Amino acid sequence: MILSAPHVLVGMDGAQAQRDIALRPTGARWAVPHDETGMAALVVRLQALQPTLIVLEATGCYHRAVGAALAAAWPGVGVTPCPVRDFATATGQGATTAPCPVAVAPCAEAVRPVPRPLPDAQPEERRAVLARRRTRIAMRPAEQNRLDNGPPRQRAAIEAHSAWLTQRVAAAG
Repeated sequence: MILSAPHVLVGMDGAQAQRDIALRPTGARWAVPHDETGMAALVVRLQALQPTLIVLEATGCYHRAVGAALAAAWPGVGVTPCPVRDFATATGQGATTAPCPVAVAPCAEAVRPVPRPLPDAQPEERRAVLARRRTRIAMRPAEQNRLDNGPPRQRAAIEAHSAWLTQRVAAAG
């Protein structure tokens, strides 16, 4: 992808408390709280900048809210942390356990990832429900082993938990 002369690339990463932002080529950096007010302020500020590309460091689930807030206005790219961390190390910026936007923005500038739509909320939610269902399915044999080998005084509690697991698996199915 070739970007026109005046372009602004935005690199973002974040955690539960805040979203960290860095711009290329200016190097400007700031943070916004990871809440509705912070996301609204971020959208307003980015509207004024008219970025060519926004790259979200996509780990955990914290990128989803900002991705949803920005998806309507700009192209977005979800990036796994490994390429960003590798890029930071290769360029002498060091690598941390959570890549900062200072690494995300230059990585976006150098690699120029192709924009792709962010995942829809429904498939993401469905994946989360299925993951939880798999966890509960995996718990049932362990409860059966406890029932077979555990103390008799625990039998009622184990049976109740097994029934609850079966009910929740069926409800998510």
